[in-house]
Amino acid sequence: MFDLKVIHKDETKAPSLYCVWATLLTLVATLYLSTGAWAGDTAVGRVTTSLYGKAGLVEMPNALFFDTGHLSMTGMIKDPDNRITMNFQPLPWFEGSFRYSVIEDFASNRKHQPDLFDRSFDFKIKVFEQGSWWPAVAFGIQDIAGTGIYSAEFVVATWQTRHLNLTGGAGFGRFSTRGNLTNPLTFVSDAAKTRVGFNGSIFDTGQVRTGQFFKGEDMGLFGGIEYLTPVKGLKLIAEYSSDAYRTEESRNIAKADFPVNFGASYRYGNNIEFGASLVQGNTLAMRFTMQMNPISQRDPPRLDPPRFQFRNREDDPVSDVKPLAGESNLYKQYTALQNKERPQTNRDYLSVENIWKPWEKKGRLDNVGYAGVRRFEPVPKNVDIGWIEFAGAPASPVRDAVHIKVDNNISASSTPGKWRLATSNDETSFVRSEDSVRDLKSILLPSLPSATPATADLTLADYAAPTPKDREALAQALKKTWSWPLTEEDKLEIAESIRHAASVQKLATIAVDFEDTKLTVYYYNGKYHRESEAIGRLLAILTQAAPDRIEHFSLIAVINDLQVNEFQVPRRSLERIISNYGSPQELFNVATFSEGPTSRPASLPLAKGWLPTVDYGLSPSLRYSLFDPDDPMRYQISALLSGTIQLTDGLSISGIYRLNVYDNFDEITRGAKSRLPHVRSDFAKYLNTSEHSMEMLSLSYSWQPAPNWYARSFAGYFEEMYAGVGGEALYRPYGKRWALALEVDYVKQRDFDRGFGLRDYKTVTGFAKWYYEVPYEDLRVELNVGRYLAKDIGATFKISRTFDNGTEIGAFATLTDVPFETFGEGSFDKGVIIKIPFHLFSFFDTKQVYSTIIRPLTRDGGAQVWSGPPLYDLTQQFTLGNIRRNWEAIFE
Repeated sequence: MFDLKVIHKDETKAPSLYCVWATLLTLVATLYLSTGAWAGDTAVGRVTTSLYGKAGLVEMPNALFFDTGHLSMTGMIKDPDNRITMNFQPLPWFEGSFRYSVIEDFASNRKHQPDLFDRSFDFKIKVFEQGSWWPAVAFGIQDIAGTGIYSAEFVVATWQTRHLNLTGGAGFGRFSTRGNLTNPLTFVSDAAKTRVGFNGSIFDTGQVRTGQFFKGEDMGLFGGIEYLTPVKGLKLIAEYSSDAYRTEESRNIAKADFPVNFGASYRYGNNIEFGASLVQGNTLAMRFTMQMNPISQRDPPRLDPPRFQFRNREDDPVSDVKPLAGESNLYKQYTALQNKERPQTNRDYLSVENIWKPWEKKGRLDNVGYAGVRRFEPVPKNVDIGWIEFAGAPASPVRDAVHIKVDNNISASSTPGKWRLATSNDETSFVRSEDSVRDLKSILLPSLPSATPATADLTLADYAAPTPKDREALAQALKKTWSWPLTEEDKLEIAESIRHAASVQKLATIAVDFEDTKLTVYYYNGKYHRESEAIGRLLAILTQAAPDRIEHFSLIAVINDLQVNEFQVPRRSLERIISNYGSPQELFNVATFSEGPTSRPASLPLAKGWLPTVDYGLSPSLRYSLFDPDDPMRYQISALLSGTIQLTDGLSISGIYRLNVYDNFDEITRGAKSRLPHVRSDFAKYLNTSEHSMEMLSLSYSWQPAPNWYARSFAGYFEEMYAGVGGEALYRPYGKRWALALEVDYVKQRDFDRGFGLRDYKTVTGFAKWYYEVPYEDLRVELNVGRYLAKDIGATFKISRTFDNGTEIGAFATLTDVPFETFGEGSFDKGVIIKIPFHLFSFFDTKQVYSTIIRPLTRDGGAQVWSGPPLYDLTQQFTLGNIRRNWEAIFE
């Protein structure tokens, strides 16, 4: 588990360059290690990272974009400013950047704060791609919500050839300080002439100055050329800059002697890029960039248990999804099955001994060596059915009831156009007798409306060719006659067989239910990040373990004791698709998806040892504290001891205790100066008062009050700063793109030692939430409206994109009734959301995610309490859209 907290204090001391680089390298190492050996962009060879940490020339922007999903961290050293930039591209046409800069001696007249610490956001939007007769065009805004030091807007065009990129553009704000041309907007309105720059007050930072965009008396022209050399990875760049460094020159910290900048960029592999540039005619700049793209990353080889084989009732031995040629052991076994050779062992496939031995009890037994799942098939009472053969039957076999097979293989003694009941001594069938045929005949004759006896021979009875109505009547008669009930003992043994096989696949079966010819399994998937893979593994188990009379499978997903999704499939359709090596799409077309039931049957046989359950673990934790000017990075290495006790259905108690190993949080000496209640700004006191801490200890109850409704209530110590009681309700219509939720919490602030004591501050906080899955590029928007911890009222807007492999990139902003000057530096709460799943670099599949929220700073306005994962996030994995997005994993 990795925690990231962005912490900010008032600036009075400049960090040394080694601290800036230490921060960069630590962040890069964390991201790189948490994402494995990333595959790079296909575009990285043609797109260079600028000194501002985004796609561009040396300092000027261009109209090029990285591949969708691109993430990068860039560190730049250049007198007098040093920068760290995170760049991300969540959409093909949108590039965003978050930058942290330190400008040395910016305010040299201030004794305690000579340097300026600046945080800023940028974005660039593609207007259109390069065509046959026109270049690519884009526009962007730099420093949209910072101090305004780097504030600029631009429109730019780039033409790409095989070895050259040619760029030209027009800039405003900082990119117009060479004053090449008059701003054409000033001819339209005199208001366009006025542009207010940085006034030196940090309390004006963080505001989006929409009234300044594309304003100013001047417009600057810039351009450049990039040459991709024959040396692999090496690119040479020259640009004409429209940035005259007027602000820095006015403060005697920098001067631009020459408008042309020169640079060289070298890429090592797909991930690392080095850059060196001569800018302003007098300053050397060095750049280092680490790039990654989780979208193009393939999962590493897995060491998870292989999926069991599918069994087809028509074709014992089993059939399975066709493996790829060249996969030696599995392919050899597949070849043997095709040749009707029964494999002697399953060790090559499972690498384990058979899990179950054949039962020694009544009933039909199969050697279960294929998948390690014992099969249960009780013997029908009174009569064993032989083969039922139809002359001129349909080409594809149809199977009804118990041991019935419809077949075209009619013996020579039968009359064409007729049908017969026949016995068989085939070793795969039951022993037959004339008495069994007599009993069978006495049952069938009254059931066939159009049947006319042709002979009284007890061993062979010919009738007129049956009509479709006859066939249906026959099926119903047999189903009624030989539909024997399973005893409770039988059900429990089948449930235990399924439970044990599922546990080998790292899945938990909560319960198993039998209803006539339908088998339902309630399960919990705590391992596989793609729900379709869990469904596929369970289906394979059911084809092995379920009695042959079962015709429908139902799988109900459970999370926090909420039945969130039901998947149903006809067994016969599944067998047909598997036998013919059908596609996942074919299975999706015949399956049924719906919301889960609101409750479970009371008579349901539970798997052994389900409740109560105890789950616990010990995991490492690395927590960051960024952007403190005394030290740009503080950190804590600790261990988290976590545990959950499931008391009854829906009721559980959970706790987390943090054991500190090492941290430098005790070096924080700055106090909070917020004019709002200190709901978050006293964090340093929490970090410094106690070395070890109880992070969380709470009791929660989850239930489903009605279809498509989910609810939870909770009480206890929610997080390291707050305790209380609360509840949340979610209405999420299955198959719809929208959802609504309501959460209300009554909280009190915890003591600084993070024990059981509470402070005096208390409040009620609550939000109405609206979610919507945009039908474009897997975007999701969320709007929370309500009351925050500091008793301010407002709204939080979030937008994010989730890629197929689970990677999420997004951003959020919160505006409340707190004035910007009262909020303090930054003006309002905002940040970038990044979530990277661990399965991308792990040899074992997992649902764990590296999650971080990067804020420019942490203030008291717009603060929310963390009471646990929202119900929307808990149910997100089981939505129809999410399952369909990853449906290809059903046969993996």
